[in-house]
Amino acid sequence: MATWACLGARVGDSADLASAAKDQVLGQLDANTGYPEPMADSRNGSFHSGSPSDDYQFERMHIEPIYESFVCPLTKQVMSDPVSLENGQTFEREAIEKWFRECRDCGRKIVCPLTLKELKSIDLKPSIALRNTIEEWSARNEAAQLDIARKSLSSGGSESAVVQALNYIQHICQKNRSYKRVVRNEELIPRILDMLRSSSRRVRCKALETLHIVAEEDTDNKEIMADGDTVRTIVKFLSHELSKEREEAVSLLYELSKSEALCEKIGNVNGAILILVGMTSSKSENVLTVEKAEQTLENLEKCEKNVLQMAENGRLQPLLSLLLEVKLVGPKYETAMHVWFIDDDIAIVSFIWQPKRHDEPKGLLRLLVKRENCDPETKLSMAGYLGELVLSNDVKVFVAKRVGSSLVNLMRTGNIQSREAALKALNQISSCDASAKLLIEGGILPPLVKDLFIVGSNHLPTRLKEVSATVLANVVNSGYDFASIPLGPDHQTLVSEDIIHNLLHLISNTGPAIECKLLQVLVGLTSSPSTVMNVIGAIKSSGATISLIQFIEAPQKDLRLASLKLLQNLSPQMGQELADALRSTAGQLGSLIRVITEINGGITEEQAAAVDMLADLPETDAGLTRLLLDEGAFAMMISRVIWIRNGDIRGGRFVTPYLEGLVQVLARLTFVLTDEPRAVALVREHNLAALFAELLQANGLDKVQMVSAMALENLSQESKRLTQLPEFPKPGFCASIFPCLSKQPVVTGLCRVHCGTCSLRQSFCLLEGKAIGKLVACLDHKNEKVVEAALAALCTLLDNEVNIEQGVAVLCEVDGIKPIIDILLENRTENLRRRSVWAIERILRTDDISKEVSGDPNVSSALVEAFRNADYRTRQIAERALKHVDKIPNFSGIFPNA
Repeated sequence: MATWACLGARVGDSADLASAAKDQVLGQLDANTGYPEPMADSRNGSFHSGSPSDDYQFERMHIEPIYESFVCPLTKQVMSDPVSLENGQTFEREAIEKWFRECRDCGRKIVCPLTLKELKSIDLKPSIALRNTIEEWSARNEAAQLDIARKSLSSGGSESAVVQALNYIQHICQKNRSYKRVVRNEELIPRILDMLRSSSRRVRCKALETLHIVAEEDTDNKEIMADGDTVRTIVKFLSHELSKEREEAVSLLYELSKSEALCEKIGNVNGAILILVGMTSSKSENVLTVEKAEQTLENLEKCEKNVLQMAENGRLQPLLSLLLEVKLVGPKYETAMHVWFIDDDIAIVSFIWQPKRHDEPKGLLRLLVKRENCDPETKLSMAGYLGELVLSNDVKVFVAKRVGSSLVNLMRTGNIQSREAALKALNQISSCDASAKLLIEGGILPPLVKDLFIVGSNHLPTRLKEVSATVLANVVNSGYDFASIPLGPDHQTLVSEDIIHNLLHLISNTGPAIECKLLQVLVGLTSSPSTVMNVIGAIKSSGATISLIQFIEAPQKDLRLASLKLLQNLSPQMGQELADALRSTAGQLGSLIRVITEINGGITEEQAAAVDMLADLPETDAGLTRLLLDEGAFAMMISRVIWIRNGDIRGGRFVTPYLEGLVQVLARLTFVLTDEPRAVALVREHNLAALFAELLQANGLDKVQMVSAMALENLSQESKRLTQLPEFPKPGFCASIFPCLSKQPVVTGLCRVHCGTCSLRQSFCLLEGKAIGKLVACLDHKNEKVVEAALAALCTLLDNEVNIEQGVAVLCEVDGIKPIIDILLENRTENLRRRSVWAIERILRTDDISKEVSGDPNVSSALVEAFRNADYRTRQIAERALKHVDKIPNFSGIFPNA
């Protein structure tokens, strides 16, 4: 490396000698491609980049020799403001004034620092000639050193030489701002920018640091740096592994972002804003880096495009501030929670204080802020863009809290363009239940309903009515209590009869898109137990049932789904009306069956809603069941159940409700067996009794098990009618004379319970179909409805028209007696007690069992409790049961025989 040499000149030597010294050093630089070291002295002549004494070292780096008269005896540095004492000694003004203060503070006499002789006067005389000479000397040295720096940056010098050159540029720019112009005029900025592509991390970091200093408070230098691809290169450093590079890059970007002209250019770099937003929320970044990233984003907010990008990347506050027209001032790390406008210009903003340091407490802060003059077009643009963003549910809640009321006001009072932007934004943020509830509290319902119903000059165009209907559907499906929210001065609510009538009228007189959304509104209102009856009452009074049924044939899938979900909600309370409407309209039932049975891949929500609605219609409506038989619906549904059981239909979240609905519809057949031969034939053809018995083991599907047990009860009741009893010949004349000839022949293979020829397929016999054990297993179910249905099916084995003794024996064989007794003892529901008392009275007619049970005090106590507190019929049965266990004498007759 080349060295700085003191080349023998003293005060008074010619300028030629100084010039020769400069040429000699430059020649050494050209030969060695190095950077001159500072003049060695008694301290240490070496230079280390980045050391705390950089400024001192640069003060001692000179092309021309340093003259003793230039150096202050106190600071040992070249003077910038030399002054003389009365004895002619020269010092740096600041240094000698400090010396005088120390003398006075210590109570000493004021003396000359060199001669130590007392001074009569402390007046200081400026050494103007010496100062001018020093300034000329410094200028020549600095120009020469700057030239050396340029050569180091241009000639591909060593790492140390480049770093020293960059350090020198930093030194002169910090020492005197005018040198920033010199650096620009000497075209050093492009050379520094080239260093960003160096393979040395040390050089890259130093180049970023130097650019920051050169750009600071200098607009012209910033514009030069922004030319070409420089900003993109700087942004790349934000994602570098080395934290020092990221820190220097974000500091440089912060400085550049102070220029409004450069804000858009920074934002145009792909990923710049996203990376900065990520840095502000990073817990691994240096605190200063996070702060600089935050400040950079605040500067970039000056550009509207950047605000939109920030919103797209999760930083919504700038966009929301524009919508609120409020300048959020005050501490840096707060989050606005609510805004209350006092008048047109002043608002109170509530903040949650979010400190950066862990030792600072969080808290609530309220500030009085002044409304900014927001360009209406900007506000419109922000609202429109908010409607296009894809937001998470948490962000939707955040937005609803901040600007929900402002958007509602804009929708209520703005022109068509403003209302459109507000509606689209509200459509976006209302699709989350939590945010929808905030909008309801912000007063969104009255203007929404008004926009839908109003006609005249200020009415919304159809495309915006669709958006308004969508927003209304979103907020209604949030589960809010709409019966308590008035829509106007007449105190009507969303579930008032007139409002529902208007909705039904719109549904019948608008296009499919709006019809679909308004049907979804009714779906939301009928999903709440507190409002469903209001809607049902309005539908009945308007005679709209058939109109709603007709949407089943709509070609639009969304419209069909909305109508089916509404009918599904109505069917538990309007089952008979819906059944009547299906029977009286041509084609509707066939369309419903096609929706249910046409499988294309997996089960859809539409199919689940359709079959559930059909399943809820009264099962005793024989006319509807016959229509289903006519349409061939049952056979198709049986095949779909088998497909699901065999795994031939792709699973999904709608398979379970779809299967439950299918089984419930199939159970309709068991209610018309007596009067409809086609039903009996269909059950036999498809061995439906065996399918129901198999479904008893569908663990986890309580409704399927309950409905299957109920269907088996109905089938078992028919067994008594369908069982083929043996036919014996009438006794002849000889039998009347000889009694031994009157005995009936013994027939083997008969059913023990029904005393005839039985099978599960032909006569639906539970015993022959081995379904009794499966029913007994259901008695231990947690769901009382399943237990009740299974017990009811088992009770058919104990009816008067069957062999009760054999029915009890069959239950004993499958260990079914104890579970029935346990049901009585548990006393879970009144229905279960009624059923179990009836069954136990029949069981206790068997002497062996009655003797065994009589010794169990728990059973006796349960029967006594039923005898005392149950309904009249159950008390009668409990009395007979107590007689069987000798708790009541046989001659006792508290209740007359039924």
